[in-house]
Amino acid sequence: MMSLSLSNASAREWFSKTRESVRPWAEFVHTKRFGVPKSIAPVPKRIVKNIDTFQGNYLFVFMGLVVFCILTSPLLLVALAACFGACYLISVKNQDKKITVMGK
Repeated sequence: MMSLSLSNASAREWFSKTRESVRPWAEFVHTKRFGVPKSIAPVPKRIVKNIDTFQGNYLFVFMGLVVFCILTSPLLLVALAACFGACYLISVKNQDKKITVMGK
């Protein structure tokens, strides 16, 4: 079974490693390098290579969008707090027993 716990040290190490892998932003948004592939065959390879190359950039764009959404929609904070609160209550109530979903 996979462990879902993540220590602060490993999270910090992952974050710093990802931050170091951020490519220059001019390279990330260089639209002249965009192109339509001649066939569908190379698309999956190109997607994987792009994600590998610009993973750090995508992470920071995603985090920026999350912060923007939270700041522009205060109700989202309430929804997030309710969601995290419910998850916390479920984990506290079921700390000593296995969680079952639909009898499994």
